[in-house]
Amino acid sequence: MEDLRKYLTVPEVAKKLDITEEWVRDLIARKEIKAVKIGQWKSSR
Repeated sequence: MEDLRKYLTVPEVAKKLDITEEWVRDLIARKEIKAVKIGQWKSSR
């Protein structure tokens, strides 16, 4: 099983990039940030 600790949640990505969660989700939708949905969207570190 994949180690989930190497993934960030949308709020964590937003905080690290100093942008809104909505903007992170938009970037994910436009495939500018690689992400997978594991219960909730997670982005690899």
